[in-house]
Amino acid sequence: MSAPILAFITRNSYSKMLKAPVSFLEVLESTLQVPYKHIILVDDSKDETRKVFKEWCSKHGKEPTISSSKTYGNHRATRATNTITLKFYDLRILSQRIL
Repeated sequence: MSAPILAFITRNSYSKMLKAPVSFLEVLESTLQVPYKHIILVDDSKDETRKVFKEWCSKHGKEPTISSSKTYGNHRATRATNTITLKFYDLRILSQRIL
C-alpha cells in the first residue's frame, strides 16, 4: 500500500491564523500523525504562508509541491481559495478532529 499524499488549499493562512486558537504551524504539526512523505500546497497567499510551509517541510523531511491556482493568465484566485473563510469556532472544531 502506498503512503498518502496530503494537500492544503490556502490563502493567507499563516497571517490569518496568528489570531486564531490554532496556528498554521500547529495544523501542520498535527499532520505528523499520518505517515506521509509528499505534501501539496495550492496557495494564493500574499503573506508568508509559502515560506513558512517550505521551512516546515524541510525541518520535518517532507517533500513539498507548491503551486498557485492562478493558471493560464487568470489573475483571480479560484473559488476554492477565494471563498474559504474559517471562523474561530470552526478552527476549534477542526483542531479537535485533527489533534
